[in-house]
Amino acid sequence: MSSEAQVAPSRMTLQVAKQKKKGAAQGYQLLKKKSDALSARFRGMLKEITKLSIGDTINEAHFSLAKASWAGGSDLRGQLLQRIKRPAVFVTAAYDNVAGVRLPVFQVTTDPTVD
Repeated sequence: MSSEAQVAPSRMTLQVAKQKKKGAAQGYQLLKKKSDALSARFRGMLKEITKLSIGDTINEAHFSLAKASWAGGSDLRGQLLQRIKRPAVFVTAAYDNVAGVRLPVFQVTTDPTVD
């Protein structure tokens, strides 16, 4: 009892087997290209993040939030919402197509006229 299926040895089955092999090779190459494109995009994003030193900014923001919540008490959110009239920062979202995969792209714009 073999684990392989019984196949009739004919030219037709040989053609079918060759087509399946060719299709599998093409599919593998497409997936490899997609993986390479996504990896390159990820490396570019990682380089941009490290360039902007996001880690230091996040730590500073977390510390500022902790200071503000300690000084403002428990209703910090209500106090902030009462003071803010217009948003100073706008985030727009779009999608970028990389090798058939839709990746979100966020763009941050600031309004210098808002305090």
